[in-house]
Amino acid sequence: LGPETPLTIGVLGAMTPHKGIHRLRACAERARQTSLPLRFVLIGYVAGGGGGEFLKTGPYNNDTLPELLREHAIDVVWFPGEFPETFSYTLSTCIETGLPVIAPHLGSFTERLAGREWSWIVPHDLNSDKFVQFFTSVRREHFIPGMSPPIFGFEGPAAEKISIRSGIWRETALNNCGSTLDRTETTDVSHAGRRSARCR
Repeated sequence: LGPETPLTIGVLGAMTPHKGIHRLRACAERARQTSLPLRFVLIGYVAGGGGGEFLKTGPYNNDTLPELLREHAIDVVWFPGEFPETFSYTLSTCIETGLPVIAPHLGSFTERLAGREWSWIVPHDLNSDKFVQFFTSVRREHFIPGMSPPIFGFEGPAAEKISIRSGIWRETALNNCGSTLDRTETTDVSHAGRRSARCR
């Protein structure tokens, strides 16, 4: 991520109060008010209508989700929900594609993201100011220098230990760099031309 490039935060699905629509609106509005380098994109729609300071793509089907993530150059997917989920199909897509994830310490998120690179588990009850501060810190400390956060929770039996250098973002990195890709580096993040793997 370039020093002047906003961090693009994707939120997936049909947004409702329990899925975190109020939190998304508050964070996007706060980022706009303070001119922070954060960009919010809802890959999906707001159930019941309405909008906010973020881009909405509209309804989608699961087959088109990976392409939408690439098209909108999503840097990290955020799950802003305020209640536990037993399973998340959108999280499965993120894991399959190797996309960074920020999720609440609720339900199955902690167990499924245990041992996974470029994943953050955060308290579910942070207010919008704290979330915006967190996103800004993640951009500055991890995405700009390309430094993965510490990996947590290896003990989860269902931990999905999938490297960020896999799936469609790994494929894009190879396409961008060809045979010159430095395969010894494991902390570079790459996708859709917004972040490129290290080339020599």
